[in-house]
Amino acid sequence: MRRNIFFPNHHKVMDNQTGQNCGRCGSFFQCNKSAVHACACSLLKLSEDCIKFLKGTKYDCLCNNCLQHHEELVQKAVGLSFPSNPTELEEGLHYYIENNNWVFTELYHFLRGYCCMNGCRHCAYGFNKSKIKMHED
Repeated sequence: MRRNIFFPNHHKVMDNQTGQNCGRCGSFFQCNKSAVHACACSLLKLSEDCIKFLKGTKYDCLCNNCLQHHEELVQKAVGLSFPSNPTELEEGLHYYIENNNWVFTELYHFLRGYCCMNGCRHCAYGFNKSKIKMHED
C-alpha cells in the first residue's frame, strides 16, 4: 500500500511560509506547512517502508526529487542486507575508492540501519555535523 508522506516536524516553521530549501539537496521548493494536503509532497506516493524510513531521519521537509530519490533507495535495498563481514562488501554498491580511501555509499548507510552521527559524506539519515556544531557555538 502506498500513501502520502507526512513528516512529524512538518509544522516547525510559521504557517504562512510557502517555500523553503530542501533539507537534502538545498533546492528551493514550494511547501505548504499549514495544509499538508495542499503541499507538493502530497502529490507524491511513497511506500510505507519509505515513509517509515523518512520519519526516522533528521530531515524536515524534502523536495519531491529527494523524496523520489529516497523511495528509489528503499526499493533498491529490497532483498539486500548489511554486509556482516568485509568480504561481503561490493565495490560500487557499498563503497567506492577515492584518493585511496574507502567512501561508503548512501545504500551502505541505509542498509546499516542507523546513523552513526559522524557526519558521513553519504549519510542516508540527514545528519549534518556542521549544523550541530553551529548550534553549540
